[in-house]
Amino acid sequence: MSFHKKSVIEVGSKVISTEKIETLAGTFEAGTTFTVTGKGVRGYDLVDDEGNSALEVGYGRLKLL
Repeated sequence: MSFHKKSVIEVGSKVISTEKIETLAGTFEAGTTFTVTGKGVRGYDLVDDEGNSALEVGYGRLKLL
């Protein structure tokens, strides 16, 4: 037997948004890819491929790549 770790979103994971994410600076469209940079009580902190970031976006709008 061997141990198989569940696929979970952790700091450093690549994720894709399943719906738009609105911030004070602008809106990320659904389908945007991010790297998770932090995880807190109110959700994940993200940065996209262009360096734009979003903090505490919740837990339900992302899918692991």
